[in-house]
Parts: sequence; C-alpha cells; structure tokens
Amino acid sequence: MAPRDAPAAIAASARIHVLWPDDGAWWPARLVEPLGGGGGGRGDLHPSSSCAILYDTGEEESNVPVSELAAMAGRGEVAWAGQTRAAALAKARPP
Repeated sequence: MAPRDAPAAIAASARIHVLWPDDGAWWPARLVEPLGGGGGGRGDLHPSSSCAILYDTGEEESNVPVSELAAMAGRGEVAWAGQTRAAALAKARPP
C-alpha cells in the first residue's frame, strides 16, 4: 500500500490503526461522529469538532478533537486506510 498523509477531510467512518505508545501495539479502530455532530454519522468531520474512536475491541475514546487526531497522524501514531503502519511511523520520523 502506498503511504498517505492524513486526508484533507477526515471521514466520520474512516478506518484507522492507532499506535498505543505504552506498549508499541497498533489497534484497529473506526472514527465515529458523535450524536448531534451535524452530519448524523455521515460525511466529513469538521477540523474544530470532536469524534469518538471506536476500537475493534469494543473500547471507545470519546470527545477526541479532530485537531488532536491530525496531530497524532503527524507524529506517526495513526495509520489511515491505505497507509501502512510502518509508513506512518517513517513519515513522522524521517532519517
């Protein structure tokens, strides 16, 4: 898969992998727009809004600012669909 930056528009149902820094494990998850977020669970998340990260394990992080999600991507802690986890880390830590 080709590496990608965080998409210009973050979809409210995007599939991602999140790096958990404490143990270095990657956790598959899906972004979820909170109820009342304006899009009814469809469409793009506004950069000043928040979302929930619903992990495949069933755990959820609520009220995650979209700006923090973008910052996590910049640090290589989020791999977007179509981007390998190694590419996410390499982008954040150039040689």
